[in-house]
Amino acid sequence: MALHRLQPLTVGVPDVAGAADYYIDFGLEQVAPGRFATVEGGEQFFLEYSPVRRLLGMAVATDDGDDLDRISANLDRLQLPCERDTGSLRTREPIAGVSVEVRVAPRLTRVTVAATSYNGPGRLDRAGTRAPVLSRTDPVRPLALGHVVIGSVEQESTQRFFTEGLGFKVSDVVPGTAAFMRCSTDHHNVLVQQAPLNFLHHTSWQVTDVEEVGRGATSMLTEHPERHVWGLGRHHNGSHGQRFGRCRRLFPPPDCPGPQRKIVCVRVDRGVTMVVCHVLLKSLSPKLSRFPWRVGISPGWMAGRPSNARRGAISRR
Repeated sequence: MALHRLQPLTVGVPDVAGAADYYIDFGLEQVAPGRFATVEGGEQFFLEYSPVRRLLGMAVATDDGDDLDRISANLDRLQLPCERDTGSLRTREPIAGVSVEVRVAPRLTRVTVAATSYNGPGRLDRAGTRAPVLSRTDPVRPLALGHVVIGSVEQESTQRFFTEGLGFKVSDVVPGTAAFMRCSTDHHNVLVQQAPLNFLHHTSWQVTDVEEVGRGATSMLTEHPERHVWGLGRHHNGSHGQRFGRCRRLFPPPDCPGPQRKIVCVRVDRGVTMVVCHVLLKSLSPKLSRFPWRVGISPGWMAGRPSNARRGAISRR
């Protein structure tokens, strides 16, 4: 696979300062106003003003100039314009209007972290030793960007842009509703779902282990218990586990139809990730969410939704 990782996302929000405070709380390092970095991935998140919350732009890393030539030819077949120079290619997704830059860049070097030891029935992996999380006092810091989820009013067209245009591979699909696509070895780096408007759903960030998920959630909720909605739970696709909480600093788009809830989610994903989930529309298809198990959800958040609303088929690729 020529593509090998996501690089910076650019997100538009009505309140840049309020959103910046929230992401600092979350654990991203603000290296300049509106520019945020992870431990291993470097600068991976930018905030800009937009009257409605949306994904403005994203960058994808590839191996060499031959890859850019191939993508340019793909976009030409789709009758989509692009600009090309020696080390990058720029184009725009035609439905949601997301600006995309494909860059020649080295592959991310990941630091090997030893597996955390856990005791279990008949298995004492850390006999006579307390859980290592008890000695951790430093703030939780995301290691790298994992994935981004967007809503598109024409899901199939947006999916075609990423697959036939840029070269993303499909991992899973919810037929007629959503596609989980990858540009790396992760289960998915971009998820596009059918929606009543174009919007940013959530971003996912990798951390060291599940203990960091718990510590991160505790840090986010200690002074803001109103952020909590529900958790812990697990999705089938990608083996995602998650914890949700309201985020009142990230404002919904004013033209967003129907009931909505602003949420923040902390998730386990092929290792461990934390997720900032900006909004979940009750008008979206219930097929996107399947849970082999989950802790109870706030009745107020789920008001009016049938008990079997989250059941649906996911097609594996």
